[in-house]
Amino acid sequence: MYFSPLLTLLLTASAWIVAVFVYRLLFHPLRKFPGPWLAAATDCYAGYFNLVKGGQLLSHIEKLHLNYGPVVRVGPNTLHFSEPQAFTDIYTSGTTFKKSEQLYDDIFLTQEACHAFVDPQKARTRRIMLNPLFSRRAILKLRHAVQEKVDRLISRIKDYPHGGPVDLASAFRSLTLEIITEYCFATSYNSLEHPTFRHPLNLAVEQNVKNFWFTNYFTRLMRLSLATPIWIVKLIDPGFLVFLHMRQDLEGRIERYLEDDSALHAVEHETVFHHLILPENKDGSINRDLRPSKKSLLEEAFSLVGAGSDTVGNTCSTGAFFALNNPAICGRLKEELRQAWPDEDSAIDLDVLEQLPYLTAFIKESLRFSHGVVTPLPRVAVSLFLRGTLRFLRIPKLSHLIDGWVLGSKELETYLVPFSKGPRMCLGINLAWCELYLILGTFFRKLDLNLYDTTIDDFKTFKELFVPVWEGKRLRVTVRAGQRV
Repeated sequence: MYFSPLLTLLLTASAWIVAVFVYRLLFHPLRKFPGPWLAAATDCYAGYFNLVKGGQLLSHIEKLHLNYGPVVRVGPNTLHFSEPQAFTDIYTSGTTFKKSEQLYDDIFLTQEACHAFVDPQKARTRRIMLNPLFSRRAILKLRHAVQEKVDRLISRIKDYPHGGPVDLASAFRSLTLEIITEYCFATSYNSLEHPTFRHPLNLAVEQNVKNFWFTNYFTRLMRLSLATPIWIVKLIDPGFLVFLHMRQDLEGRIERYLEDDSALHAVEHETVFHHLILPENKDGSINRDLRPSKKSLLEEAFSLVGAGSDTVGNTCSTGAFFALNNPAICGRLKEELRQAWPDEDSAIDLDVLEQLPYLTAFIKESLRFSHGVVTPLPRVAVSLFLRGTLRFLRIPKLSHLIDGWVLGSKELETYLVPFSKGPRMCLGINLAWCELYLILGTFFRKLDLNLYDTTIDDFKTFKELFVPVWEGKRLRVTVRAGQRV
């Protein structure tokens, strides 16, 4: 019997697919764990919810846990856990589980950045280099750079034509974008000066978030877009142009510093490049052999922009809505700030704000409601079940009242992990806390606002695009007449 080459190829491919499915369903080491058979057979199951349904896998996984229990097989080689103790067992300090190459190599276009290093030693070395810029001491030294941007936002909102409506969601993201670029690079892209806060760079960052799953499944196409000549990008996607311009600006800075690192001495204040281009030994001497490549420097810079501009902005938007939507919360917050900061035109120290119990509780609750990173961050743990290290506890019913934080609930503190935990936790945690105290503290001390066409329905559901993207209308507010200039 004669088979054409094409038919032979099709039969061979079909047989291979069947063999893979049979292995994954009947002989795979994870075969005994419950879950949909299609999820066990192919990654296309997750791809359908991620790409076709547009960031709905996380909500679907929640339903799977209700049906199958605390451990569910959500992919051929992937288990998902719902019990909180599993989070501690997998992510806590002392564990040796590596990050998944499938996520960090396939999705992120910044593999040479600290957050994306799969090798724990590479990540540890880079964090040692970056930690001085994000230490508590460095934050206190550069807090004025944060406060200046916050004050500019307050001024812009007070001066807003006719009192609004102000797109506060965009305003917060413009602010956090300005803060991270000023803090890390001593530069500004003037996103706070845009008339409606919808600066093209802000829109590009938002679009980058929305493209998260597209980037995952079409990584090579996204890499090609970064290498495409600007004149072609201008014809195909003008909105992406501003992103490339920022890339060119950062690349130009890096090239100047690499050619002559003494140029760093002329920079207004300490930046991330001081620590990466002039890395120090333990004795304080410069060790240029530790200097990352130009590619790594650029990807680290882009990583910081992305990580520093979205999550804090989202937390501020979420917290501001729930406070403005609840007069009791808003009133108590304003009263505490008024007592601690009687003259709003004077400066206030960060440590004063950090000592305010209700403001602190409000920020923690804002972090809890805004969720931070929501896409599961997989770890490679081949021998996890053989060693029996996972233990399971009942998930406590968390309080929705801010007073739970004020009272110092240990249960709440245990399960608040917006910056992850362990050796790969968020590098910028100190900067993020500084921003949240200064932004929300100043915001509720100096502004009186009303919600505009925004309700609780706008904050009920979100799409899982690595970070949560609320599916409702954007947060908008109006400025009370007495505050307009």
